[in-house]
Amino acid sequence: MLWQNLGHEGGYVLTALLFFLSMGSQAAGPELSDEHRRWLDDEVSFIITDAERELFLSLGTREERDQAIDAFWDHRDPDRLTPANEFRDQHYQRLEASDRLFGGGVTWAGSRTERGRFYILLGEPQRVDRFIGSNEVVSTEIWFYNGSPSEGLPPRFNLVFFKENNTGDYELYSPLDDGPAALLNASVWLRNDRNDAVDILEIVSMDLARASLTVDLTEAVGAFLGRNSGLTPDGRFENAAIPLNVRPSQGSNAVLATLLESATRDIDTDYVEGYRRYGSRVDSDYSFKYISSRDYWTVLYESDGTPFVHFSIELDPQDVTFRRNEDGTAFETRLSVDIEVRPRSGGSVAIPSRDAYIRLSAEQTEAVSAWPLSYQDSFPLIPGAYQVAVTLRNLAGEHFTIVERNLSVAQLSETRPVLGGVAVGYDIASPQEQGSFASAGFRVLPAGDARFSRDSAVHVFAQLVHPGDASGGAIRVSVSGADGVVQQREIRPQGRVAAEPIPMADVDPGSYSMLFDLLDPDGNVVETKSSAFDVADVESFPRPALVYRNVMAQPESDITALTLSEQFIARGDLGEAEHELRRVFGNATPRADVVRWKLASVLLYTGRGAEALELLAPIENTFPDQPEVVEGLGFAYYLEKEYRMALPRLEHAMSLRPPEASLLNAAGDCYQKLGRPGKAREMFELSLSVNPSQDGVRARLAELDGQ
Repeated sequence: MLWQNLGHEGGYVLTALLFFLSMGSQAAGPELSDEHRRWLDDEVSFIITDAERELFLSLGTREERDQAIDAFWDHRDPDRLTPANEFRDQHYQRLEASDRLFGGGVTWAGSRTERGRFYILLGEPQRVDRFIGSNEVVSTEIWFYNGSPSEGLPPRFNLVFFKENNTGDYELYSPLDDGPAALLNASVWLRNDRNDAVDILEIVSMDLARASLTVDLTEAVGAFLGRNSGLTPDGRFENAAIPLNVRPSQGSNAVLATLLESATRDIDTDYVEGYRRYGSRVDSDYSFKYISSRDYWTVLYESDGTPFVHFSIELDPQDVTFRRNEDGTAFETRLSVDIEVRPRSGGSVAIPSRDAYIRLSAEQTEAVSAWPLSYQDSFPLIPGAYQVAVTLRNLAGEHFTIVERNLSVAQLSETRPVLGGVAVGYDIASPQEQGSFASAGFRVLPAGDARFSRDSAVHVFAQLVHPGDASGGAIRVSVSGADGVVQQREIRPQGRVAAEPIPMADVDPGSYSMLFDLLDPDGNVVETKSSAFDVADVESFPRPALVYRNVMAQPESDITALTLSEQFIARGDLGEAEHELRRVFGNATPRADVVRWKLASVLLYTGRGAEALELLAPIENTFPDQPEVVEGLGFAYYLEKEYRMALPRLEHAMSLRPPEASLLNAAGDCYQKLGRPGKAREMFELSLSVNPSQDGVRARLAELDGQ
């Protein structure tokens, strides 16, 4: 029997797999509800991966298990554009059919039999040949299927199920481990002779004889069949002149193992690890909906030297969910993007969240549905070393991915030419607009995970900052691997960018670095940067058919200044924050007033109340309930010791949002200066409830007690 000894080829894999299948969820313990135990043991036991089973058993609540079940089916849905889950529907149809066709009433479920297992895995056979137990053979069935070589299966194969000694239920037959004689009745006197056993089977059925030797119907094994002319008058076989040695196919068990693993082999279970790593970082509706992604990063500098981090997140087509609109004329999806930036020295940097809406016609959806989607974006970031995490949510399907990178933004030299950003991509374009991965009229199209085939070219992209005169040096690019440099060439920049394709035809598969050397006019290396990439011996990699660039053609100067000023404030560099805001102060933009009150807040941090008043007083009536304006005016008057002007504004600010300790302390000091010790005590006590670690405030309370 196949269960007991699978021989050398494929045996260990199949034995282990069948062991786990037969064990079900015995390790789950009594905490599993009847419903969940039935789902795990009876409904999906043959199609669930070990990683998914382990996760399901580790979950502690019913809600989590229900969400895991939803995620299990979601990650097998072949077409998320439709409301139905075709895989799940087909599975339950096969499950019901196997119980009906192969079950024993209340005695056993057909889905737990060996025929039921393969019916669930493979579906209905193209043809079934049945042999009812007779004088020669035991009850036997041959199931014929067409297979797919791309899935590791023969183009045509058969499965044999038989009743050993014509008793019990049908078992799966292995040509290698059971042998042709197992298909004969015990009463057949030649049962122990393999060659003669095949001769008997051949008389019953040529297909049965062939199936007794192989699973793969395209194998040459069994080519001798038909050599016998029948029985002699005395009941013996009339053999061919040259007897042939009958050998069952040595690869049969490998094919059977592939069939048993077919339902789990290509399942992407990254979402299991994604739940463990990131499930607590997203809403519970998303926690089991992690999808894998590929990403690429570089830092490019604007013409004024402002650094922007550019990133691309690439999603496989099966992981992108669109929803049909109400009238059915278009498909829509929405992406929500949160960016978390933490300096390695501590703290955090505020980056505004992004939202992307994508709407495609039915024709457009059909054209891009088989190709990856690339979300591209950028944001300004002051020089430093960071840990960056981007969370991208697909709101239509409630899926999410998180990419994390360590990132360094270099401080540019103001006195010599330097390299800005460098990148490698699968193409270079000349767009009309700038935006993501673009500079000086060139755009590099980044490849997710920087993977390239030997039949393609790696398009190099290097940016120059402060390049000097037009007669400056070149950029030398080198393909460097474990054995050193394998390709090298020099590229003359076109303005601020050097870009050129580097063919990979002569590069062996492996991991490489593209080295970018900035050369001075004398050929000396001024600076070197690198970008890693891989070369694989494949025909091609799928490239995005849909690219969403969530950035304006040219970064708006006031948004950039506001973002950078927040970053400088978080780092404690108020001088640089003021410099950024003064660069755009006075510009006629929709955010001019925001720049005004942000600049006023920086001035207040440095104790310059009079200058802050000059900025805020003209807009007080325009923004009577804007917390930044009202609170800023209160602090500005307070710093100028105009307590009667400061107090009503500080009180109003407290009514607009929960006050911080500094606001409460300023109000308390105003009350005390204006001879209202009771209100001063109230403010100081509230301040201590917000931040108990204020010895100075405790001293002020003691002072009030002394009065």
